[in-house]
Amino acid sequence: MAERADPELRGAGQLAWMRRLDADRDNLLSALGWACDAGRADLAVRLGAALGWFWTVRGDHVDAAGWLNRADAVEGDAPAEARLVLHVYAAANTAATTGELAPAVRALTKAVTRARDLDPPPAHPMFPLLEALLPTFEERHEEAEAAWERVAAHPDPWVRGFATIIRGSLLANEGDLDRARPVFETGRELFAGIGDRWGLAMTLSSLGELRESAGDRDGAEAAVTEAMGLVQGLGVTDDWAHLLVRRSTYRARAGRLGEARADLALAAQVEPMQASWTPLLDAGLGEVARRAGDPGEARRCFQRGLDVGATRPFLPGQLKAMLLAGLAYAALDEGDPDAAAPLLREAAGPRSPPGTCRCSAPSPTRWRWPRSRPGTRPGRRWCWARRPGCAAPPSAATRTWPPRSRRPGPRSAMRPTRCATPRAPPWTGTAPSRCSGSAERRATPSGGTA
Repeated sequence: MAERADPELRGAGQLAWMRRLDADRDNLLSALGWACDAGRADLAVRLGAALGWFWTVRGDHVDAAGWLNRADAVEGDAPAEARLVLHVYAAANTAATTGELAPAVRALTKAVTRARDLDPPPAHPMFPLLEALLPTFEERHEEAEAAWERVAAHPDPWVRGFATIIRGSLLANEGDLDRARPVFETGRELFAGIGDRWGLAMTLSSLGELRESAGDRDGAEAAVTEAMGLVQGLGVTDDWAHLLVRRSTYRARAGRLGEARADLALAAQVEPMQASWTPLLDAGLGEVARRAGDPGEARRCFQRGLDVGATRPFLPGQLKAMLLAGLAYAALDEGDPDAAAPLLREAAGPRSPPGTCRCSAPSPTRWRWPRSRPGTRPGRRWCWARRPGCAAPPSAATRTWPPRSRRPGPRSAMRPTRCATPRAPPWTGTAPSRCSGSAERRATPSGGTA
């Protein structure tokens, strides 16, 4: 039954088979436990491999990592492809639980290398995706680009659709929102065409974030609301609760504080499986408190999220950065820029993000410095902070870069101006103070990355 269900979970039969597997979950786990205890490698490996995607969609990474690693440890003869599929799911779910990417990359590289020696080649759709993802992680750019082109021409529309989630997310994390948007739009069409509700929901969630960054809060809320309906039908409680928090943030930024609080109250009733849930809820509560004009309560919420996250085995870096940035904005609301500056530096990480101004306090952006543009003076960079001591009056050239879709926060919060700091390559550590001004113009932090 599990092997029959696995391919159905990536198509129009997803909803029916998710419900069927949920109904038989205890029986399936009992069978898997018996196979592991009895040393039946063939049964343990096949059953673990067939349930890997079900667990991944459900978001139950902790239980999945435990069961899949247990099945993978059973020695004995087992189908070679099933063993490799199990190895892939075990590594991915373990990384999602611990946050340690390097061991997962080593395990996945080993699985892909062995898969190349199989005859016939493995038919599982994860392997062509890994062929592109691994060189991307290892920054082998030419090899990765060629692999992504092969994936884009893959005959399986699910492979092409899932590739858009991966590639679009990579582009968005680099700040290249203009290229990420059409990638996600393509993914939405592919998933809608094959009937994969979970893939469609993930794509809509990403599109909602991009729309919010572009100032289209109505479009962002519509995308996230549609995604919530899809995952709720699948019974994926974690994703539904996470999307509720995100929608509450959009509504708070639009001034609809009552609706935002209602979303958070509903989300607080969920008992999610992921360890990062409580800090995420605190991030949403802090954002609503800031918008309500209560920076003290906002600071308490953001700090509580960081404190709880410190007790968990893994707190996603993006979520930690969002909590730190929230603390910084609360400090600015309270008139304390000196407290905000180190928080923003910590949120940016040990390497200052592309787009950070070399001023007394870094600008809360994550964008790559543009190259010199026609009509601009070489050796200059753009300062988003508009500090009195470094910002020159905007020219026609500076007003056109970056595009509006890539500006942090609402269009009214910041305007690009030329920074008097000479251009320099990216540096590590804290940037030296080179400007006389210290006033910081506030930009709304993104709901997804910092």
